[in-house]
Amino acid sequence: MKQLFSIFFLIGILFLGTFEFSPLAFAVDEDDDGYSLEDGDCNDFNPTINPGATDIPDNGLDENCDGMDSTTSDEDDDGYSIADGDCNDTHPEINPGATDVPNNGLDENCDGMDSTTSDEDDDSKSDNKDDSDGDGYTIEEGDCNDLDSMIHPRAAEIANNGVDENCDGVDDTSTDQDGDGYSMNGGDCNDFNSSINPGAEEIPNNGLDENCDGNDGPPPDADKDGYSIGNGDCNDFDNSVYPGAEEIPNNGIDEDCDGGDLSDYSIPQWIKNNAKWWAEGAIDDESFVQGVQYLIKNGIMDIPQTSQGKFSDSDNIPEWIRNNADWWSKGLITDGDFVKGIQYLIEKGIMRV
Repeated sequence: MKQLFSIFFLIGILFLGTFEFSPLAFAVDEDDDGYSLEDGDCNDFNPTINPGATDIPDNGLDENCDGMDSTTSDEDDDGYSIADGDCNDTHPEINPGATDVPNNGLDENCDGMDSTTSDEDDDSKSDNKDDSDGDGYTIEEGDCNDLDSMIHPRAAEIANNGVDENCDGVDDTSTDQDGDGYSMNGGDCNDFNSSINPGAEEIPNNGLDENCDGNDGPPPDADKDGYSIGNGDCNDFDNSVYPGAEEIPNNGIDEDCDGGDLSDYSIPQWIKNNAKWWAEGAIDDESFVQGVQYLIKNGIMDIPQTSQGKFSDSDNIPEWIRNNADWWSKGLITDGDFVKGIQYLIEKGIMRV
């Protein structure tokens, strides 16, 4: 009996020694929808999004993880929408029911290729029926590149190389190349840098989108006023500040994001005339500076706190200031842009206030 037990024990040890555990057996399904990132779940934090889900058309979401949101609209009125398989919904002659015109470089019937009647090798068969690269598949049998034997319907797909080796219509992006737990299918916007993925902490203003939300820094429209930093919100943490907001004069805040605070007082036309004449060389620098000093001293133009530079003996005002004055006089730039030039003159000691 002891000998029999020993034999079974040894057999068990040998069996365990040859068994290999697969890491896929421990794939994590974060949202308990039956699919992990390895299974192709493109958002593993939302149980309604997975490869087995039904895509809801026209809602901007890719519920079934096929790479796009389906749509029921038929933009070209040919009787087929994208959801129906229309591969070009802006051209009415291209749809799944169309007749393919051979040799014109277009896929009219949306079967993934242009048909051809050419017979390059004079074997009395069209090239669609030839296996030009000798990989066992013709164009008619689904070979999407019959000049490369490494590309055919049963080829092994190489992830993230921009090539569709197995002719399924896409390059495989389900592999996690940088080992950060996210693939391109899972939302990783840089799968060659492990510090960049949807779960990473965003470092503001470093020029990188670490968390793959589409921007660097605060989330789009942080204050929910309808504008983000990307489309002109100069303070995305105050919902009373955004392009087009009502400007409150003389409060030191640029509510409408035009580059400066509004003054109760309008700028006299003679000031803008001075700026124009100075830009054209009709008046001297001193006359121009006096006009700007008038605006500042009378509170018509608000200059942000600026360190006064040491007095400069130079009377050479940079040419870009002169250009600014000309554009400002013609309404081509804002008061805020013009003020930046005045700040420069103050900092350099060319203008005293």
